[in-house]
Amino acid sequence: GQLCPDRMKTVDNEILDQTLKFIEKAKKDGKPFFVWLNPTRMHVVTHLSEKYEAMRTPENGWSIQEAGMAQLDDVVGSVMNYVKDNGLDDNTIVAFSTDNGAENFT
Repeated sequence: GQLCPDRMKTVDNEILDQTLKFIEKAKKDGKPFFVWLNPTRMHVVTHLSEKYEAMRTPENGWSIQEAGMAQLDDVVGSVMNYVKDNGLDDNTIVAFSTDNGAENFT
């Protein structure tokens, strides 16, 4: 569906859910798999869910970038935990890469 500001808050959860379902199906079918996980964090336009917005406190001084990176860490960590918890970690290669976005933001 359309990626409006409200959906931007939770679309990474949708992406994560579909990723885990895909890995689960490959495991069930006994087939190798390739996943290119492409979450929306961090991009120029970021809308955080309440959970991650609440991480921005006066005490820690977090901006939207730090809270968004916490969400990205959670998404990647969920995939890594799923792979390990399902006994796939001994036969799975994981590569993590990112870009810095547009040149004026690097």
